[in-house]
Amino acid sequence: MKRIVTMILVLTVFLSYPVSAFASHWDKAGKALAVIEGLRVLSGGDIDVIGNLTGISRTDYPRGVPPRTMAGRRDCSRKVWVPHYKWDRRYVPEHEEYDETHGRVIVEAHFIRFKVENGGHWEYEYYCD
Repeated sequence: MKRIVTMILVLTVFLSYPVSAFASHWDKAGKALAVIEGLRVLSGGDIDVIGNLTGISRTDYPRGVPPRTMAGRRDCSRKVWVPHYKWDRRYVPEHEEYDETHGRVIVEAHFIRFKVENGGHWEYEYYCD
């Protein structure tokens, strides 16, 4: 198919090079291509003149099996949010707490460390076999 399209393009270039083109010629060609494309759109792709000429819209599939359509395709992936974490530090000043066994307890000033979500990214998770 690539050879056919290449040959058509090469022949078109060589044959149209010495011929002068006027705006009215391009106007007619544009109208013809618009009509051809309009037929394809209105028929839902059943009428595809250019595709049939170049062999792009072939209906004969190898071994008689049509390709899988989007409706018949299983989607085996889903997007999952993967968070990024960082360790944060916070200062806790001296304070008093009450404990049932020891009574009033004075807790000295200290730092605590904890994980905080710091952005993230999306990944695709594949779950089909």
